[in-house]
Amino acid sequence: MPSLSIFANFYINDVERFIRLKDSFKSIEDMDADRWVINIRGKYKFDVLFFLHERLGEKLIPFILENKKGWFNDTKKMLDSINTDYVFFWLEDHVNLIDASKYAHIITEMHESKSEYLCYSWWSFGKPKKLYEAIKKENFDNIESFILDERVDNIVEILQQTYIISMAGIFAISLFKEIIEKGPPLLR
Repeated sequence: MPSLSIFANFYINDVERFIRLKDSFKSIEDMDADRWVINIRGKYKFDVLFFLHERLGEKLIPFILENKKGWFNDTKKMLDSINTDYVFFWLEDHVNLIDASKYAHIITEMHESKSEYLCYSWWSFGKPKKLYEAIKKENFDNIESFILDERVDNIVEILQQTYIISMAGIFAISLFKEIIEKGPPLLR
C-alpha cells in the first residue's frame, strides 16, 4: 500500500477554532497515515500540540513555526519530514463524512492510476464534477482519473473559471513539493 502523511499548517487563535479542529481531527484520526506533519501557530498552539500528541504519539511530527516570511516559508521547512508517497492536506475546519478507513482504498487507486491529486472537499453539490463530465476518465471503485493537460484545462476554463487544485486535497508527494517550492500562487 502507498504511504501517507497528513500535513497541516494552521493558525488556531480562539477557542471556537480549537473546537472545530477537534471535530475535524476526530473525523480523520483513524486514517492509516504513517505520520502527521503538523505546524501549529496562534494563541492555542500548545493546547493543540498537547491534544494531538496525546492521540497520535510517535506519529506526530510537530512544528511551531511562525516566521514573518509567511506560510509557504514555514511549510518549506517542514518538507524534509514528509517522505511518503501521498500527502493529505488537512484543513482544520473541514469534517470528513466517510469512514476514514476508505482512504486506504482511495490512495491505493490513486497510486494504481498514477493520480497526482484528488480533491476531498468543496464538492458544492457536484458542481465541480460536472465541469469534467465530457472528459475521458479511467474509472475505479472509488475514484475517476484523467490526464489534466492543456486541452482539458482549456475546456474547464471555458466552462467556468475555477482553480484546478484546492488545498483540500490528497497530493502525490512530487506535486505537493513542487507547489510548495514554487511559493504563493498568483491570484486571479
